[in-house]
Amino acid sequence: MTLPTISTQRQLRAIKVLFENKKAPSFELQTKAGVLNAPELIASLRRQGWDIPCTREIVKDRDGLKCRVGYYSLTDSSRLQANEVLKGQENVFA
Repeated sequence: MTLPTISTQRQLRAIKVLFENKKAPSFELQTKAGVLNAPELIASLRRQGWDIPCTREIVKDRDGLKCRVGYYSLTDSSRLQANEVLKGQENVFA
């Protein structure tokens, strides 16, 4: 099995967030991975072989208005791959 790759510290942090959580909204990825454009970060990971679906859920914002929030997650197979990649990548970008 060929593992997807990780090229940057930001990608590594994003995969860690997705691995540690069942799902993560864009804002959480932006904050924890250190990016301003989480969708582009996810797109770059997808181009490198990661299967990261996005589901949208309706939530209420602080004003009580309904809005749709996108949540990213790893598929079961990508979660297994992340486990293997993270074992070997921990100190690559240190």
